[in-house]
Amino acid sequence: MTDTGKTYTYNVPDKHKLYELKEIKVRLKPEDGESLLSNEIIDSPDAVIGLMQGYLNNLDREKLVVVNLDTQNRPLSYHVVSIGDVNRSLAPIQNMYKTAILNNATSIMLFHNHPSGSLVPSRTDDIITARAAYVGQVMGIHILDHVIVANSNDDFFSYKRNKSEILETPRIVLDKIESSDISEELPVYHAARNNDMHANNSNVVASQIGLAEAEDVKDIPRKKSVQEKVDEYRKLVADKFLKLLDADDSVHPMNWMKQWFSIDEPISMVTGKRYRGVNSLMLSLVAMEKGYKDPRWITFNGLNKFDNAKIKKGEKSSQIQYWMLSDLTKKYGEQKKFLTFQEAEKLIKEEGRDEKEFVLVARYSNVFNAEQCTGLPELIQKEYEKQINQNEYVTKISEKMHVPILNDGKGRALYDRK
Repeated sequence: MTDTGKTYTYNVPDKHKLYELKEIKVRLKPEDGESLLSNEIIDSPDAVIGLMQGYLNNLDREKLVVVNLDTQNRPLSYHVVSIGDVNRSLAPIQNMYKTAILNNATSIMLFHNHPSGSLVPSRTDDIITARAAYVGQVMGIHILDHVIVANSNDDFFSYKRNKSEILETPRIVLDKIESSDISEELPVYHAARNNDMHANNSNVVASQIGLAEAEDVKDIPRKKSVQEKVDEYRKLVADKFLKLLDADDSVHPMNWMKQWFSIDEPISMVTGKRYRGVNSLMLSLVAMEKGYKDPRWITFNGLNKFDNAKIKKGEKSSQIQYWMLSDLTKKYGEQKKFLTFQEAEKLIKEEGRDEKEFVLVARYSNVFNAEQCTGLPELIQKEYEKQINQNEYVTKISEKMHVPILNDGKGRALYDRK
């Protein structure tokens, strides 16, 4: 609710005009919501934990809840800050404290659930807790505890009992995060693949720790988390594939039924190794789209290995993704900050390094097809077989094996062009 208060005027001498600046008075009014009922008196933090366990257990999505407490740590009210999906929930810091201010609370407790059933906090849980605790110290409304509950689990995780330093010295924790740029190095976890951790990297920002989420601060560039970068690359590959399947694309259509060609898979021109996984798919799609027949790919720096080699004017690179390990004991710019798996394994075995000092990071590189460059050695063409009609080829194999082909789809998926 708002109402208009005093009106101030100021004079601009050169134009001799009066302009007004209105004072706005704001009154916030809390409204009653859903009540949680208990057979026991709700007069302590422990009582709230039991109540919240019953409330948050067995939910199919993550939910973040704040409980407001008075000067004697007695619960005043609770508020649902946000509702997420199966493995993450947004955590806008400013919303955690809105109802605390309205209730004249002197402290709060945070609760959220892990639908995966795991009570192990993720590194992002630590970061969000530290951010909220730091803001609470500035505002004079401290966090008494942050409790994690999990589906089908009668126990709970308490930051106060297990990681009290995050609540007591959040600024130190945040400084460590900022100095190591840890947000770029968060391991990638998926709830379906790893039940002992849960991925919640969407709001981790190393460059800005403050009162608001980075996406709410328009002037502050938001750093992308590892998971976002991985998802972005996967979407790039998927979009490329779907574009080639688009029947409306008359330039580079890719029909469901294609003829087979004996062509090489994408390879690195420097190492001679074949690209694997999503990179092989990505570069194959690019080659199909652009019509490249040369399977060789090379980075800009790789061109230095060949005299007079250069990229043709106007050519654009294609992005590939690869994985390395980041040494958390080293700062960015230091030698051996990023290591191969073999290098890290050697340090662990021979020098007794702790494996926790290394985290998985997604790295990206831009490559060019050999046909986009000049000055490179010519491709030695192999004697390829003539184009093969796949229907005839499979039919001949079936006839020789005396095995009939049944298009009934039993036991597996079936795609029928008809």
